[in-house]
Amino acid sequence: MLLIPGVEILTHEGDIIVFGVDNLPTEKVHAAEIARQYTG
Repeated sequence: MLLIPGVEILTHEGDIIVFGVDNLPTEKVHAAEIARQYTG
């Protein structure tokens, strides 16, 4: 069985599911900010 833990983050544009993150935003943010934070 393959189990991949993820979390759903609420953004202004809608929900985004991310995997393998160490910390989460504490409030609603823009999707582009999430992309910058977790890919850079």
